[in-house]
Amino acid sequence: MKVKRITGVVLTAVAAAVLLVLVVGIPSNFLVETIQNRFETETGYRLRIADGVKFGFLPSPSVTVHKISVLGGDGPRPETRVTADSVRVKLTYSSLFSSRPRLTEVAVFGPKFYVPLLRERTTPITTRSAGAGRAAPAEAPLVDRFTVEDGVVVFSSQDGKVDSQFDRVALEGSIGPSDALAVKATGRIGEQALNVELKGQVPGGRNEGKPLAFEFKFEAPGLLREAASGTADVRTRGPLLTISSFTGAIGQSKFSGSASADLASKPFVKMDIELQRLDLSAAAPAGGGPQASLDQPWSDKPFSVDWLNFLDAEVQISAAELNIDKFRFAPITVGAILTNGVLMTGITRTGVYGGQVQGTLAIDASGAMPSHALRIDLIGVRALPLLSEVANFAALDGLMQAKIDARGRGTNLRAVMSGLGGAVDVLVQDGEIRNVNVAKMIRTLGANVIKGWEANKEEKTDMSALSALFRIDNGQAATENFRLVGPLVRVTGAGTAHLGAKTLNFRLEPKLVLSLEGQGSTADPAGFGVPIVAEGTWGEPRIYPDMAGILDNPQAAYSRLNALGAGLFGSGSGQTGGQGSPLIQGIDSLLGRLGGDNKASEKPAEPAKPSPSRPQPQTQSRPQSQETQSPLPDFLRNLFGR
Repeated sequence: MKVKRITGVVLTAVAAAVLLVLVVGIPSNFLVETIQNRFETETGYRLRIADGVKFGFLPSPSVTVHKISVLGGDGPRPETRVTADSVRVKLTYSSLFSSRPRLTEVAVFGPKFYVPLLRERTTPITTRSAGAGRAAPAEAPLVDRFTVEDGVVVFSSQDGKVDSQFDRVALEGSIGPSDALAVKATGRIGEQALNVELKGQVPGGRNEGKPLAFEFKFEAPGLLREAASGTADVRTRGPLLTISSFTGAIGQSKFSGSASADLASKPFVKMDIELQRLDLSAAAPAGGGPQASLDQPWSDKPFSVDWLNFLDAEVQISAAELNIDKFRFAPITVGAILTNGVLMTGITRTGVYGGQVQGTLAIDASGAMPSHALRIDLIGVRALPLLSEVANFAALDGLMQAKIDARGRGTNLRAVMSGLGGAVDVLVQDGEIRNVNVAKMIRTLGANVIKGWEANKEEKTDMSALSALFRIDNGQAATENFRLVGPLVRVTGAGTAHLGAKTLNFRLEPKLVLSLEGQGSTADPAGFGVPIVAEGTWGEPRIYPDMAGILDNPQAAYSRLNALGAGLFGSGSGQTGGQGSPLIQGIDSLLGRLGGDNKASEKPAEPAKPSPSRPQPQTQSRPQSQETQSPLPDFLRNLFGR
């Protein structure tokens, strides 16, 4: 519906009718019929006035129309396109004798615009003026001030279902004697507030084919960190709106570009914009608190992508730097095509976290349940800042290579993650696992069930590689080739992670490499003998040897473990655990075989303090040859806390 044209016709018809009433005193019923007939002739839509027309004469002429509606479509039950609680028009007595009436105020209260969501265009994209050959419309009346209060724009599907809406619309503006246009508008889409200001000149109250310069200002608190302002050259020709160029700045960052919109049927928008820097803020987590922890459930707050059905678009955005909260992309080029409710976006070799990212994102909002598909390649990206920002996971650092292919459906994050499918192939090299000492955990498992990751900010595990290929089906990510390789530790395993519930169940084979050559050693590593199970929540799993009944009766299970001879570094006998157990004694014996005897692993007694009357004895130092030949035993003694 051509809202601009309809509005002009309504104002002209009302103003003309008011003048007629004031001059010759025609009854209001005749006036209502006159307005309705002229409106239908000019627009093709039906105007209904349910509560008549009321007039005022002091201090100036005025007319108020109550309970109006605009109907469109053929048949006995036409569709409602616009409703309003009331419209009030004020004018001057002097304009009674003017060829172009001057309205001092036009106020619309409680308007509601119903915009159908057209999933397919009913007319081809405009290539020439749709208004060519038509007679120029009469000049619109001058309006000193016009306002809209408590307006709503409702986007609805063809079956009448309300999909989304733009509410709390308030507008204030004017077209002065020199045809100067000034407009301020506010409103909300969901929880996002929008503020727009526009200034310019519109000769004759319209812009048909002539380029006009406008100043604009746009604010989106919570999304844009600063207001965007600038100038634009605008041209309209029939349903085609063209912005040949626009320039401006968001804060101190400049931008420029061009755009066009075909409004003949379903809107078709094209835009090309270049920015120096763009700072955006992502939506806050549910509850408005800090970023979710590993064990905090995914948000079930619904989000809507129905607006993708309202328009088609081709957009390209280039920025030297893009910041979304703490995410930084530099540089970045994003291309997007939106057709019939399906959005396809792509980025190519964009700088991020010291590496590069490229991939595509697809959202299909054309059906009852939206679907989402993501394909991303990460190349040489720093794992720690990326995982910290994406998943609040700050325990892994290194250079990451990853291929992510994920598909999901749903209208909230929990539903999407619970039904996710696809694959993730990840490799992290030359890094470390922070806050965790894997070798110490292996030793601890010889005596106790571990609750959680035993996080300690002073601990870490150096690693040369961590890799896994996960196959994802219905929210379950499964791998059979988990592998961790470090200078003194190796872990292989398999298992699953439930993405929706944030739980895991892995079976691991941890081993220690008994050489400083680490992963390059030809010597066989020493294994725990019994696989390790890690299960439970992502943040606080239980880690224990894979033995039946170990969680019900740990003491008995560890006794059976010792009796089976499946202790750390081989067989053992007697009571397991404790500093005097065969398990720990075996470690000390191993240290001795690697370059020092068992006694060397014991902590030396603190020497007695010398008497003041006697000289302090000199401490005998270890021969230099022994220090250079046996660095490994001391390292392992420190590693195992001996």
